[in-house]
Amino acid sequence: MKSNPLKGFASRNKPDYKPFKFDVKITVFSMIIIIFILDVFGLYPKAEFNYLTNLILYVLFFAAVYLIEMKKDDLGERVINRLNYLIGLLFLTLACVSGGITSPLKWPVLILIIMLLTVRDFRTGIIMAAAMLAVFLKDWQKFAQQDVFMYAVIIGYGAMVYFRDLKSKVPRSDAETLKRIETDKESMHFKTVIYNLLESLLLLYHDILKPVTIMYFIRDEDSGGIFRLTMSVSTKETEVIKDYSFDIKEGLLGTALNKNMFFPFDAKGARMPYYAGRVEVKTAATIPVVLNKVIGAVVIDFDREIDAEKDTVKERLKDLTGEIVDIMELYDINHKAISKEQRVSRMYEINEKLNLMEGKSGLMNNFFNEIKSFDIYSGYLAEYAPEDNSFEVSDSFNYPPSVKGVKFNCRDNEFLRYLMDTGKSFIIDNAAQRNINLNFNRLNLDKNFISLLKHGNDVYGFIKLDKEKGYFFSEFEMRTLEMMLSRITVMLENTRLYEKIKRQAYHDGLTGLLNHLTFQEKLRESVDKKNKGEIQCVSLCVLDIDFFKKFNDSFGHEEGDRVLKKMAGMLSEFEKNNENTYCARYGGEEFVFVLENYDIYAAIKIADEIRAYSEKNLKGGNDQEKRPINLSIGVTSYPEFARDPRELFKNADEALYLAKEEGRNRVKSTLDVKKIDRRKR
Repeated sequence: MKSNPLKGFASRNKPDYKPFKFDVKITVFSMIIIIFILDVFGLYPKAEFNYLTNLILYVLFFAAVYLIEMKKDDLGERVINRLNYLIGLLFLTLACVSGGITSPLKWPVLILIIMLLTVRDFRTGIIMAAAMLAVFLKDWQKFAQQDVFMYAVIIGYGAMVYFRDLKSKVPRSDAETLKRIETDKESMHFKTVIYNLLESLLLLYHDILKPVTIMYFIRDEDSGGIFRLTMSVSTKETEVIKDYSFDIKEGLLGTALNKNMFFPFDAKGARMPYYAGRVEVKTAATIPVVLNKVIGAVVIDFDREIDAEKDTVKERLKDLTGEIVDIMELYDINHKAISKEQRVSRMYEINEKLNLMEGKSGLMNNFFNEIKSFDIYSGYLAEYAPEDNSFEVSDSFNYPPSVKGVKFNCRDNEFLRYLMDTGKSFIIDNAAQRNINLNFNRLNLDKNFISLLKHGNDVYGFIKLDKEKGYFFSEFEMRTLEMMLSRITVMLENTRLYEKIKRQAYHDGLTGLLNHLTFQEKLRESVDKKNKGEIQCVSLCVLDIDFFKKFNDSFGHEEGDRVLKKMAGMLSEFEKNNENTYCARYGGEEFVFVLENYDIYAAIKIADEIRAYSEKNLKGGNDQEKRPINLSIGVTSYPEFARDPRELFKNADEALYLAKEEGRNRVKSTLDVKKIDRRKR
């Protein structure tokens, strides 16, 4: 019988008493109020400052403003606001002491107000302007024309910035394509992320399937059967009608989409309605995007017949629509999380401050900083690694930096086993006495709140929050924390989806190596390094598996895929063992290996080591027959034998062709090609 690690946990009810705790915030706030009241009623000593004193104070003012501006990213908005209030109050007080409205020290306050209005901090600017008026109003007889105009400048400038800001916030029309979800400021930012993810997906699948055009249409909920073009990737991009839409009840695309499945059709001689001009299309296909109901459609067309590759296209488009559904579902989850009903509690206000666009680190910092005000002493986030069923600490507050990266295995920890089995949040009482390893031997932690971050069947991690002796987690706090943690779950889900799409965009799906496009970009970067003088040369090896077709014909395509994976694994090991190198799958059975700061002779040596290792250690086949995986390799180098990346690859390919001509399973270089050219002459 499985033991319950929560047996004997203390009650979650909060007692009627609470130990006295000196509150620094209340004390400082009270002092500020007292000073302001003294300024308003003139209950302060009088003093005269000479030119030198005023000059020093002005220098200190501008130095403080400059330092705040320089450190604004580290300080955060709340700290900057408080510093601005303190500086404003300080110079208001100095102005009152040294002459009131006639004091030259009133101008730093005016400058500060103008600066606040410029950065659209209207609330702080208005409060400071009102405080300035309240302080100087007792000396209204001394008001000169310049003082009246000073307030006119504040009002006029503030109004100009405010109305200009309103104008700049008019929503762009292209954002209306995602109409199925209501917009607010935060979701508009999230839409940008969604558009970027969708665009990356279409670019990726356009590169894989090589169509003329691939398009994603979103169904307009208000119009029922109307599908509006949201984005497209095309070799004929200038011909695509950007505002094209079609009705599911009519037309070529509507008829095809009504099949409610992947539907390819012969388009020879047909004029595709989403092109402004004549674009030759031989085959087109549609497939619906379904999230409980049809929410969109993918349309793709080719300048070739796809009968031989129909199954491949079908599977790839199913993968694409699945990824789109994941993204749109994530968008729905985010919308639901940010549109929860606001409550009057301070903890619900914190929830509204958690901005998904800050990223994981920014969101966790904001979350941890805010919940400190509720007597939560420390805490951390541990993210889940499904491959070894463990949690790893990734973000923390009030813990030493050494806890980051520490792993907890679910099998070895009774609390984590219970957490995974039930999925329920719980409180550990008298934690210090239990010597719980989740607390890292911290004896001052008396209460632990632990909550699993989970959506559906997917586990993303857990949050642990701590209180010291004498403090308790109430039922209300627990429910509110769970609501806020749903926001963090969305963020982790978003991060995992982003990483997945990023891997697909930059890496080959079968081997995990860099893909063709990423290799081309990195090769250009390597050549740029040489041109800037950062490295001396760049060498390139192009590798081809000898008689790879025979592996597929003799043992099947699955074994052919295993051969490609073995090849990728070997190249990855050589990449690890040789600094400043990287490898990629160029296409089919062809791979590339780039060596920065290796001349052609060093590259030939490493290429031959790769060839020899493959011949000796890598085998393909089945239980009855094993064949060695032999390689033909072509090697060249920049700038000695090429003028640009294109010529570099061309020369390596020529050397590879020579290796195949001379019998395969060998390394040839541009040096060998040049020798043959000289003989022919």
